Amino acid sequence: MATLNERVIRQAERARSVRFFTSLPGHVRDALGDHLVSRQYGRGDRLRGAAPGAGEVHFVLSGCVAERATSAGSATLRFRGADSLLGDVEIVNEAANPSAAECLTTTWTLSCAMSRMRMLAESDISIMKGVAASIAERLETNDRVYANSRHSPIQRVCTLLLELHRTSGVSSRLLPDSSVEVSGPTQAELGEALMLGRATIENVMAEMRMMGILTTGHRHYAVKHVDMLRSLAEGKLTSKAKAGKGPPPPPSPLPELPEL
Repeated sequence: MATLNERVIRQAERARSVRFFTSLPGHVRDALGDHLVSRQYGRGDRLRGAAPGAGEVHFVLSGCVAERATSAGSATLRFRGADSLLGDVEIVNEAANPSAAECLTTTWTLSCAMSRMRMLAESDISIMKGVAASIAERLETNDRVYANSRHSPIQRVCTLLLELHRTSGVSSRLLPDSSVEVSGPTQAELGEALMLGRATIENVMAEMRMMGILTTGHRHYAVKHVDMLRSLAEGKLTSKAKAGKGPPPPPSPLPELPEL
């Protein structure tokens, strides 16, 4: 473990995950950095919940994390990736129920004790604004990605894959045969997050494989046509239109009637 420094910030910039830090004045960022440690976790490791570390907040720099929360007896699963702040609500509300978080891939975080983070946020308005911005962005993402139940299942799955691509995807520079690779959630977990049955998820995946958009494996989705995925998510392209076998054949000629 190492304290936050300029090397870590430069690495975080390459991980697309420093908006919180770059929004802070330099002296505030340095003060916060004195209380952060850099850690790397493997798939299946617990970040928060019943395991040790539940009393910490985590800035996710890279990876894919499954966050499970319970509110009013209802449980939800959300996927968090680069630029996420785990524990943001608890910073401003000590009575909030802590969420559990588990790494679905190798994950890199900057971590801070919850009590220390609360003290820093209460003492500096720029840190509190950063926490508020994190909460607001997460709520917007939840509405856009997970609460769009009026859309078709294929739209909802494509929207979620695009979000995973944005926060946790591996770029095509490392994958010459595909546009982006998304790893982490199983198909069952995708269905749980979207409140869709497993059979529905399997049917959607099969449809997209037939369209040539992606290939799938265990916890692995290689998207070959991100533009098509985005068009499906936005409802600009229907699966039947793309999966069809071309234009309909011309009508058959009417049979000739025998002469009387």
